[in-house]
Amino acid sequence: MTIVYISPSNQTDTWDGTEQSRCERVADHLIAALAGTSIHVIRANPGDKIATRAKQANAANVNAYVAIHTDGSIGHTTRGITTCVFPGSSNGQRLGSALHDAVMTIYPGPSRGISGRADLVELADPDAPASLIELGFHDQPDDRAWMENNIPAIGQALADGLRTYFGVNPTPAPTTKQPVSQAPVSQGETPLEEDSIIGPDSIGRYQKHRGLPVTPAENPLGGPQTVKDMQDLANSPEDHDGWFDGQDPVLMKTYWPNLVNWRPGGQGSAGVRAYQANVLGTDPDGLLGPNDALRQQQLLNKRVI
Repeated sequence: MTIVYISPSNQTDTWDGTEQSRCERVADHLIAALAGTSIHVIRANPGDKIATRAKQANAANVNAYVAIHTDGSIGHTTRGITTCVFPGSSNGQRLGSALHDAVMTIYPGPSRGISGRADLVELADPDAPASLIELGFHDQPDDRAWMENNIPAIGQALADGLRTYFGVNPTPAPTTKQPVSQAPVSQGETPLEEDSIIGPDSIGRYQKHRGLPVTPAENPLGGPQTVKDMQDLANSPEDHDGWFDGQDPVLMKTYWPNLVNWRPGGQGSAGVRAYQANVLGTDPDGLLGPNDALRQQQLLNKRVI
């Protein structure tokens, strides 16, 4: 198995306090773009320190370590993509080049090239080949606007770079099981916003597609009937009782606020793992998070579920 550790910036004191959140969103799209390939992703928790992340990656014996950041503090005129690698690491250089080249296919500004940095923990501490990419300068207006407007494309480009590095072509995601009963879908549906948040629109669309009651129509909630249907669709190995066990409260309240029938625990569950593997084609870690929410919205827009 090929395993990649993804480490979005944990900096909340840059880019008006949003570097972390912007890089987390890039990671969301990167992970979604790798769904259905043989590349398995381990993602850093937002609150983890950088030194802790390197230790986590080493403990998991990952095959590559990718840190995602934005640059700043040089002024308001400097532009460019910089990719950093540990000096003398040939595989690190090859990884950095693959990521850098992929992002440069969509970036309209100059390349600042590959830079050797022995002073960065995220390059020095991981045992695996490591790369840290600076996605432009957040204090330069053109770079800032490009990053703000191209987060999904940046995530896709980084995924393409990883596939190039590992020589992995996209493979079909696990086949979604056909609904037991499905209501006719209007061809004139307005596409859902793919924002990684399963709010009322996403829950209502799922209920409509699956022939479930959408109640109340103005603010549908995913109650036990909806969750049981998700368990049925996934052939869950657990009791089809309308509850997803072991979910993380922060993830659920942030990314799945309208899926109300879940029990906290944070350890994951076999039922959710089945839904991730058999329906979404995402990392079956047992915890519903942003990449799962994004994939659900994508499949709903494609009328797969």
